[in-house]
Amino acid sequence: APPAPDAAIAAAPDAAIAAPKLGPPKLGPPKQSQGQSSSARAGALSAVLSEEAMLASAASRVGDLAAGLEVAQSCPPSWRRLLGESQPFADAVKIALAEAKNAQPGPIESFLASGGHLPVAVLAANRPDMLRQTLGSLLDGGRVRGARREDVLVFQDGADPQVADVVRNALGRAPTQHLTHTLRGAKQDGAALIAAHYKFSLENAFALRPAAPAVIVVEDDFLFSPDFLDLLYGAAPLLERDESTFVLSAWNDNGLRGKVWDKSALCRTGFFPGLGWLLPRKLWETELRDQWPREHWDHWMRSKDRHRGRESVFPEVNRDYHAGKKGTFMDDYHHNRYFKDIDYNTDGGLAYWRRPGQEESPRIAPPWLWGSAAVYEARLVAALTSPRTLHLANLRDLEEQAQGTSRQGMTVVLWHETDFGSRAEVPPFKAMADYFNIWHEWYRTAHAGCLHTFRWGGRTELLLVNIQDFLDDRRHESRYAKYRPNEAKLFTPRDFHGLRPPLSPALRRALRLTPAPRAGLSCDSVCAATAVDPGPWGDSSASAGPLKAVCEAKAFGEANTCAALEAHFECAGMCVESFGSEQPALVVEGAPPEALPGRCLVSTAVDRSTCAASHPLTRRLCPCVPRDELPP
Repeated sequence: APPAPDAAIAAAPDAAIAAPKLGPPKLGPPKQSQGQSSSARAGALSAVLSEEAMLASAASRVGDLAAGLEVAQSCPPSWRRLLGESQPFADAVKIALAEAKNAQPGPIESFLASGGHLPVAVLAANRPDMLRQTLGSLLDGGRVRGARREDVLVFQDGADPQVADVVRNALGRAPTQHLTHTLRGAKQDGAALIAAHYKFSLENAFALRPAAPAVIVVEDDFLFSPDFLDLLYGAAPLLERDESTFVLSAWNDNGLRGKVWDKSALCRTGFFPGLGWLLPRKLWETELRDQWPREHWDHWMRSKDRHRGRESVFPEVNRDYHAGKKGTFMDDYHHNRYFKDIDYNTDGGLAYWRRPGQEESPRIAPPWLWGSAAVYEARLVAALTSPRTLHLANLRDLEEQAQGTSRQGMTVVLWHETDFGSRAEVPPFKAMADYFNIWHEWYRTAHAGCLHTFRWGGRTELLLVNIQDFLDDRRHESRYAKYRPNEAKLFTPRDFHGLRPPLSPALRRALRLTPAPRAGLSCDSVCAATAVDPGPWGDSSASAGPLKAVCEAKAFGEANTCAALEAHFECAGMCVESFGSEQPALVVEGAPPEALPGRCLVSTAVDRSTCAASHPLTRRLCPCVPRDELPP
């Protein structure tokens, strides 16, 4: 049972305790839809009562009934169970609340609380169509709450007239053009041009808005969430109240579909994410401006000499989307692998984040508090030490989570020992990253140089925890290694070599492996031309007629086995390993001898297989899914 609540919560204003804005949730069954089964009604009621118990437990640990309940309700939903379980976590929250009450607001927080609007610097070059889409996403129809034309500053690298026309039509004024580069040498590569344009843009943004204590930085190929500005404004006090915070970003590098869920949660990482970020004037003027590099500005921002041990804060669920497929450092493979499936918030009704001073009565626990270093660290330790946390002894338990056969909403920890400092051509972490479908560069989203967190199989939180960290370019025992139970397996990258991540039950049911009828066809065209009977998938009736299909790239692993190929092609006993973006496939008869006619080809890098690829000498085996049954 939780301990007795404190007599009073130090950080809570008396008025807020007497009349909290958020009252206790009402007990009772949810509204029943017509035809809802008794078991479904019972399950929904159980979920409501479970949420009630979780909130009550969390509330009792952090304050009296009214104040404690408001604090618990402001806590990200996926953290509430831990808040109710862990007294050290609750104590960290109470200390943070007291410090928040006693600290004076900084320039950014005061500026926003007084109704100020931060400038949004949009960096552009020569992509008028992408820029038009970006400005439309930001400004048209009130899509982004709080966005105003007068706050948007477009900085154009060059003088492309079509880009200038887009800006005039959207903003009613011309862009600020960067026409002269002062770079050394006759050849100016892309990294140097970009770094120079960033410095030009940031210098001018602060100069054009001398009263602004910070600037929001975006590029010309973004789409935005309705609460893009709400998030950055609402979390901005962290930059002044928590000295361990470097910058804020709206971007989660591993925020792919199926890897995120909690739209209220913040995360911390030593790796600067960029891609929609808030830059304080103080940081720019005292640390960055005079040291700005001549090339690869983003790599420079990620160096330990820049962040000095401070971390960037970002949301679990992205608040922008990188739509550009072509760029100086972007191609189809990297876009499809790391950007295409980014899941960003599109819910215009989500009202968790608010700018400082925007609410009628201040919240006892402002949302930014949950991203502070002390609270975030206490939450992680609570997750690692909770009796309900599953510390994996084998991968089978993890796959049960993905298949939905184990309890949902829990925390799972996979302990591993990986040499993050390896100079090998293929980094050791890549085998694990391919299995989990996250970035192969370990430092992206890593916290404390050793921990990654994302969702697995729905709402289950998966923590990948390395017992070594690599914070100062040398290996040390990580700060979390002491929490590994004896029965937990210590995995290595070798445990993941050759493994494919499990598919969700919905996708597995929908999948139909389809051989190309002839050589030279892509899986996009094969699946698009395939009429599939919808009867076997879900509730659709076969009598409704056939459905067109689409290629599902994440399921290429199901086709990439000798057994699958031999079931669809006459290549029994003639299956060999190969490599190509159009594989797995059959080499057609009549191909040159060196091409191995009649052989089935299994790819050694199936993560590089694409739906669009084709080869004039091979027939592909394609993972097709009915278009109307494509699982999320």
